[in-house]
Amino acid sequence: MPKGTQPEIAAKITAVAHDTFVSGMGLAFTVAAVVSAVAALVAGFTKRGDNAEAAGGAVHI
Repeated sequence: MPKGTQPEIAAKITAVAHDTFVSGMGLAFTVAAVVSAVAALVAGFTKRGDNAEAAGGAVHI
C-alpha cells in the first residue's frame, strides 16, 4: 500500500484481495476435480485392445 493510505481502506483492499484469491482457488480446485473425475470415468470405461501386448516394443509418440 502506498504511504498515507488510511488503515481502514488498506484493510478493506487486503480483505477483498484475499477473498478474490480464495474464491479463484476454490473454482480452480472444483474444475480440476471435475476434470479428474471425468478422466477417471473415461479410463474406467476404456478397454485395452486384444492385441495390446502383441505390439511388443512399439513406441507411440
